[in-house]
Amino acid sequence: MGNNGSTVFITFLWHMHQPLYKSPEGGSYLLPWVRLHAIKDYFDMAALIEAVPQMRAVINFVPSLFVQLEDYAQGSARDPFYTCSSKPVSKLTDKEKLFLLKNFFTVNKKRRIDPSPRYGELWEKKAQAGSEPEMQLKSFALSDYLDLQVLFNLAWSGPTLRKDAQVASLLAKDRNFSQKEKELLLAKQQQLISRIIPTYKRLQEEGRIEVSVSPFYHPLLPLLCDNYSAEEAQPGTTLPRSRFTFPEDAETQIHLALQYYRQLFKREARGMWPPEGGVSNKALELAIRQGLKWVATDESILAKSTSAGRDIAKETKSFFSAEKMCSPYKYKTQQGEIAIFFRNQALSNLISFVYSSWEEEKAADDFYRRIITLKSSLIEGPGPYLISIIMDGENAWEYFPKGGEVFLLSLYKKIATSPQFKPVTFSEFLATRSKGSQNLINSIKPGSWINANFSTWIGEPMKNQAWEYLYQARKAFEEFVSRLSPEEKKQKAKVIQKALKTIYVAEGSDWFWWLQSGEQVENERKFSVIMKLYLAEIYKLLGLEIPGYLRDVDSIKEEP
Repeated sequence: MGNNGSTVFITFLWHMHQPLYKSPEGGSYLLPWVRLHAIKDYFDMAALIEAVPQMRAVINFVPSLFVQLEDYAQGSARDPFYTCSSKPVSKLTDKEKLFLLKNFFTVNKKRRIDPSPRYGELWEKKAQAGSEPEMQLKSFALSDYLDLQVLFNLAWSGPTLRKDAQVASLLAKDRNFSQKEKELLLAKQQQLISRIIPTYKRLQEEGRIEVSVSPFYHPLLPLLCDNYSAEEAQPGTTLPRSRFTFPEDAETQIHLALQYYRQLFKREARGMWPPEGGVSNKALELAIRQGLKWVATDESILAKSTSAGRDIAKETKSFFSAEKMCSPYKYKTQQGEIAIFFRNQALSNLISFVYSSWEEEKAADDFYRRIITLKSSLIEGPGPYLISIIMDGENAWEYFPKGGEVFLLSLYKKIATSPQFKPVTFSEFLATRSKGSQNLINSIKPGSWINANFSTWIGEPMKNQAWEYLYQARKAFEEFVSRLSPEEKKQKAKVIQKALKTIYVAEGSDWFWWLQSGEQVENERKFSVIMKLYLAEIYKLLGLEIPGYLRDVDSIKEEP
């Protein structure tokens, strides 16, 4: 018998994160992605939830992202893209002009360049100029650079900015912009960024969203606890020479995140999306010890951890029968317990990777049809049942025709007004679930949301080399501290804390994500350079000689 007569709960969790792009020496930001995603995604994802009165969702953030948003909101953050955007074109150096030509076409061509006749003209002009810097500089007039500055920043603007009357007039104008108009656009950006955190606070206070949190600098918790757990997740993984086992770092990163959350929201965080959905028994024990009530990961982890995963449900393309997939599990240890929600992989990936090529209303209709089918396959039981949709809240939308706005609003309205579904936060669902039966799980296999292993972050030569560099820096820190007398530790307390914080930054998952064998593209190279900058800073703070392999990292700081 199907579950057609009962309401099924549904939770959307949107994960927002960026690593720390601030130079370890302070001041400048080395890459612009916090600012650009802020004007395209972070505010709008909350605004779209607010636009549908009955809608509820979870927004998960990484503290290192919010720290940077606070800097941008206060006007104290400057990245090379902002510097080259704001400068009057008459004062641009040749180096800055080439920076614009190299970087200010880094938007989705189909969705952002092609709809703008002027942007398309500039694209063609650059293509015809070829790759020689001298020819590029000869081909572009000052008015071209000014239009490029404005069009790039317009291209990254999300639905809210585009609806602003003055910004909309710039979009309609499309060319022949003035310095004053460009300054207006940049000011509008900062105003929007300053609204992001207050909006999250207000919506959580109103019960519209639940804000959850990830560890402070987005490290892969299982690999901090023991990076050799990668072999358990994927037998045959080539492991780094040195074994990195610092569970104390993993727990501190959780603790620091919860502390930051408490200061910001004046309440305790209840839930966590572990970076990259990475879990292990040790990581879950740390979450329990820090007082968290729920975590979430991918359904493939449940498939590896229980025999239920062998029961493949063809209709939903899930690892599980519907009722097994639509139930949370309680993980119990002697230290306590925590609820685990398992991401519906097929449904989440449709939004992330498929629907952007569809007409947006049809994509929303298709998703709704699929959850109706999933609901109808549920067996009447103790319930209640929950569908968990969990995905990156930033990167899919640039591929959608209108930045995902039409798709999300249509989908939210269908779900929120349907008698068959009830959107909730995870904490709201747990309050309901306490009345029903519990699914227990006593052990979980280590893995992430990608293939239920860690191959994206460890196993390849360059990734393993980075783990070795991190291990050596961590070891150097331990040896440095161990040589100090109690009095010297007091005297050097600030230096020790600063060096430890720098280690935490270097432990972020993004640095490893972008490392790969073979020729790296420029953007990937910059991530590895930033990691090296932070590792070098550790030695510098401790007054130790910087290893030679960390000295070739100044090129990124030479950019405008």
